[in-house]
Amino acid sequence: LPKYSTEDLEKLRAIQVDECILTGANREPVDFLISKFSAQVYDVDTHIARIRLGDFPRNKEFPEGLTLKVVTNDVLLLHDDRVPKWEDEFLYYGNQTKHGVLVLAPTETMFQNWISSRPCQ
Repeated sequence: LPKYSTEDLEKLRAIQVDECILTGANREPVDFLISKFSAQVYDVDTHIARIRLGDFPRNKEFPEGLTLKVVTNDVLLLHDDRVPKWEDEFLYYGNQTKHGVLVLAPTETMFQNWISSRPCQ
């Protein structure tokens, strides 16, 4: 894999943020920023695919037939160690979505760890 300079990383992130957070012809924000919180990332990726296909529990706000536009923290490179203050950026991008952050954690303990972290405060 190529090694990107910090400047290249910032250019790449700017492109990805524009493409991911503001999508479609009408430039509407995505529904959720998804945070993967699992050692079993492939399992989480399967859940993300199901969400994108409309296979998720329904309620009044998310009726049958609705599909969700989502972006993951991976796409936005939020956990790259060259990104200063990624927690602040995570909060910023989560606030740019329609509904906020959706945490995908396989256990209640892992979910509790995530919500007690600084980005959730």
